[in-house]
Amino acid sequence: MIHINYPGGKKPPADWLEKAEALTNTLKVAPNKATRDKIIDDNAHLWGEIKEWLEGFSNGKCWFSEARDTYSHWQVEHFRPKKQAREPDRDGYWWRAFDYLNYRLCGGVGNAKKGCYFPLQTGTLPASCPEDNCDDEAHILIDPIRKSDVDLITFSNGGVAVPAAADGWDRERAVKSIERYKLNDYPPLRRAREDIWNRCKVLVDELERLIIDRKRAEEAGKHSPTRNEKIESTKLALHDMTLPSAPFSSVARAFLLHDNRAWARYCVA
Repeated sequence: MIHINYPGGKKPPADWLEKAEALTNTLKVAPNKATRDKIIDDNAHLWGEIKEWLEGFSNGKCWFSEARDTYSHWQVEHFRPKKQAREPDRDGYWWRAFDYLNYRLCGGVGNAKKGCYFPLQTGTLPASCPEDNCDDEAHILIDPIRKSDVDLITFSNGGVAVPAAADGWDRERAVKSIERYKLNDYPPLRRAREDIWNRCKVLVDELERLIIDRKRAEEAGKHSPTRNEKIESTKLALHDMTLPSAPFSSVARAFLLHDNRAWARYCVA
């Protein structure tokens, strides 16, 4: 998972915003939950209309898994569930159904697993109407548009998603998010991350060998421009694997930042 700079000062097309605002106003005056749910269901196409716009924030990658094609097709996920929320069970955040700031791009695997699950820290008062401030909720699930949230998950041997914190609230949030977003329990996703992890290991081992060989050669008074070029190209390959646009860049970053060869971290973009 990487931080998604959303909305980054950007907005969807004006005509889309107009339709979303009109529907939100209709929801606010709806007489009951059944009416609100029908309005949401009848206009579910609306959030799909800006799916391509959302893809632009992550170079076409899922905001939660960083996958491009190993996590099912993309869906526009409502971070705060729109019709019903669970744990504690309560009405959904219906007033955020057509709020693009509540949208996240997610693969179908993670979206189906999360569903309407949106647990809060014990003692947190859930927002229940448009006048309540959702930001006052201490939600458990990690939100990819918050940099401090994304830092709560890292990766260990083989690209397995693990909590960055040893204990406490941060660890609890990471554990439940890894489970609910199915970051370790979907084989194609797990294998894809393992491939990135192993690729990093191959390149770092190769780079170490080249550096050792260069040092020995230079001590013997022998210089090799081709070896130096290979060293730089290997560093660049590792650097490029950590770019936000690269597949599973957070896995590559985790490998390099936690490798016991301290110089490896200087390859991180």
